[in-house]
Amino acid sequence: MSTMPQQTEFPLTGHSLAPLIKAAAREKRTGLFTVRTPEATRTVSLLHGQIVFAGSNDREERLNSVLLRRNLISLEDLTSAVEIMLRKNQRLGEVLIEQGTLEEQGIVRALRMQVTEIVCRLLTLRVAEIGFREQAVPDYSDVSYRTPINALIRASFFQVRDVHHVMDEIGGPSATVTPTALFATEIASAGLRPEHTALIPYLDEPREIVQVCASSGLPDFDICRLLWVLLTVGALSRLV
Repeated sequence: MSTMPQQTEFPLTGHSLAPLIKAAAREKRTGLFTVRTPEATRTVSLLHGQIVFAGSNDREERLNSVLLRRNLISLEDLTSAVEIMLRKNQRLGEVLIEQGTLEEQGIVRALRMQVTEIVCRLLTLRVAEIGFREQAVPDYSDVSYRTPINALIRASFFQVRDVHHVMDEIGGPSATVTPTALFATEIASAGLRPEHTALIPYLDEPREIVQVCASSGLPDFDICRLLWVLLTVGALSRLV
């Protein structure tokens, strides 16, 4: 099980954010993760172990891109709002509300989508420079983003289509997984689908991954991604 280093700031290269952010959540840390790749710099704010916001300098992850991609606004209305935003030095959401294009709840919903997109992308990165600094962060209560981290990890991992990535993370087909003391607790907040929940009783004792796959009618790759989720959130551990 991953534990957070005790320093207030630590650099990591080539590590996954998922186990680090899970450890920070378990220890109820407050601070800022900064994740740098050659393409972009992204941040994730934690308040008492909960993700409350995320930001990115990637233009595809900005609010205007989310609004258009999710069909929440027309191109004409967005273009007009961006012009006003730049001229008056206002936030895009404020302009859209003032113009009557979106209501406040629509902006809040879009911001939650934006945070989810950024975090889910970060959780599956394989190579990044990751740092965490303990510091005060705004509570962003107007956004009220409180999606459980386990559910975010599940959602992001099930988007991964790279077989070798998943197999590397779980240790290969002959690796043995075993339940931890947190097995039931961590599974409860992972938001598993019914077909995945049906597999859980089989994981109540040590099993080789190839055995787990053979025990179910689910696609083997889905099972491997599920095991990756359970290993990362601490419901399972890998025997060595």
